[in-house]
Amino acid sequence: MPVDAPRTIALEIPSRLDCIELIGETLRALCPLADLSEAESYRIELGIVEALNNVVEHAYGFQPESTIRFELTFHPGRLQMVIRDWGRPRPGNLSHTLTFEQDIVQSWPEGGMGLFIMHEVMDEIAYERLEDENCLTLIKYIP
Repeated sequence: MPVDAPRTIALEIPSRLDCIELIGETLRALCPLADLSEAESYRIELGIVEALNNVVEHAYGFQPESTIRFELTFHPGRLQMVIRDWGRPRPGNLSHTLTFEQDIVQSWPEGGMGLFIMHEVMDEIAYERLEDENCLTLIKYIP
């Protein structure tokens, strides 16, 4: 699908882990429109699911009555994904430094892999707090 002007789809889900699947399924269905392979679509889905899991757990503390907004915009040459929530602000920076051996499962950390995965599958990641809103922007360039 050639993109001359940005095209956006937005979804809102309750902050429940079982609702994250809806966004994953949507991504898997829409990524091929950007001529992304099945493998690349899966990698993008993985990064977004990790980000959404973090919102449910850390921003909202598993409170299911809250809302998460996901926006997917097709731009010429890139996909832009924005996750918005109104939970607790993200502490610290978006550092993704971890020390473990990829081939040795026993060295993998119990948690904290979300940012590492996001950095591995996305080309750009940015976070900002706007008044009471958390805004995480993830960009994937389309070859």
